[in-house]
Amino acid sequence: MSDPTRAVRCPVVEVTVLEDRALVKRAGTLTLTEGRHRLRIEDVASMIVDATLLARAIGARAVNARVVRRTLHREVDGEAAAAALAAERRSAREALDALGAHIEREKSALAEATALAGRTAMEISEDVSYGRSEVEPWRMAFEQVAERQRALRESLARLHRDVTRREEALRDLNERAAAEADPSTRRRCYLEVELVAEVEGEVSLEIEYVVAAACWRPQHRATLTSSIRFDTDACVWQRTGEDWNDVRLLVSTERASLGTEPPSLSPDWLQVRRKAAGVQVESREAVIETTGLGPGTSGVSAAELPGVDDGGQTWLVTASERANVPSDGRPHRVPLSAFDAEVELGLVVRAELVTAAVVRAQLRNEGERAVLAGPVDLIRDHGPVGRTSVGFIAPGERFELGFGPESDLRVRREDVVLRQTKSKITGWTRTPHRVMLRVSNLGDAIREIEITERVPVSEVEAVEIAVDRETTTSGAGPDRDGFVSWNQTLAPRGKTTVRLDYTISKKRDVTGV
Repeated sequence: MSDPTRAVRCPVVEVTVLEDRALVKRAGTLTLTEGRHRLRIEDVASMIVDATLLARAIGARAVNARVVRRTLHREVDGEAAAAALAAERRSAREALDALGAHIEREKSALAEATALAGRTAMEISEDVSYGRSEVEPWRMAFEQVAERQRALRESLARLHRDVTRREEALRDLNERAAAEADPSTRRRCYLEVELVAEVEGEVSLEIEYVVAAACWRPQHRATLTSSIRFDTDACVWQRTGEDWNDVRLLVSTERASLGTEPPSLSPDWLQVRRKAAGVQVESREAVIETTGLGPGTSGVSAAELPGVDDGGQTWLVTASERANVPSDGRPHRVPLSAFDAEVELGLVVRAELVTAAVVRAQLRNEGERAVLAGPVDLIRDHGPVGRTSVGFIAPGERFELGFGPESDLRVRREDVVLRQTKSKITGWTRTPHRVMLRVSNLGDAIREIEITERVPVSEVEAVEIAVDRETTTSGAGPDRDGFVSWNQTLAPRGKTTVRLDYTISKKRDVTGV
């Protein structure tokens, strides 16, 4: 008996990706005769949420739609397939072993080049001790060694990237081998739609459904030249079982599952207890959160939200070009938006975090939409320089990015706890702290730098923290968050020293600090 269903083509044309799911839309046209027809759409994701399936038709009436899942049996040449897969896995492992050996050779060569640099420096010191001053040969020798080291490091980076790709390919082969261990069955999912056509003619069919195993997150890219080009992409993952080829892609910050269940309540017992004899305090790190630098210089506090931070408003953004997202579980970047902005560059020193002078770029969000929180790839003229992250940045809001350390500046930081004293009359214990920062300019250009240090901020009356403005450089004091800043100018080959003195005082009954 022949199958009464008719296989039709209804490809995926639009996908709206949420944080943890996706809404898939299929569309197609077909010609139907008068009467009832049962249609079958093949190669559909098995991750469909059945209750979300919806079918619409123009030119006919949709009376039923359902998801059909089947376990099919197939006849295969198991030995031949297993042999081919085993050969492919063996080849992949051999390639990985060869790459590992190549990496070890390059590491040995880099170690030899580093040792050669040390021997060259020793030979130069010996030549100086004998009164020789051949600057040009010394410079050429160092340049050759440095070029050799740079070439070896680039080669090692390429090899490590190749190893990562081949390891992923080998994992895929191992998964295939595990799946092919029992090749007699496989899962199949398709849709069945029943239409009733009143007259013969062309019918437009649309099908929508929700699938799991799909998500997206924003990723950004900042390219620094004379200005900044800020691009925002949607990084999309999906392993639904169907490929999205040449689709209109939309991304949404809507949280469909948020608030669907009321919170569970538990008793909150109040008890009376004896007041402690002393004051127990503890030090903690506090992150100062802002949405940006503000239209001027002040920031606005913002709470951290799970998932995609959209500032409390649901965003639905359409990709700037059609997308291809295969069902492989890997990240695929799709362009969303971009803007160009003027940039203010500066050098900042946050030596408590990193002992270097970092290039800071301040810019304004010139885009029509907010910049969603996410990682930012940093790119300069010579290529990628690293990665940072941004929070939620509203349109027109100023924010800053760090583009890595400035190679001409050297920073050294010393944090010393001085002799502790205790007053016999008041019972207060005072612990002086001294922070010394030394910055050297090895370049030929004048450098303007901003140095920032921090002092603890007390939240209890039994602990006091005071900055000694008489001994602190320029008499600087902290702001309400405990940050102390200096603006310094370094001449070519010059250096500067910044000093910060502060004292932590506590009562005799305070413990924990």
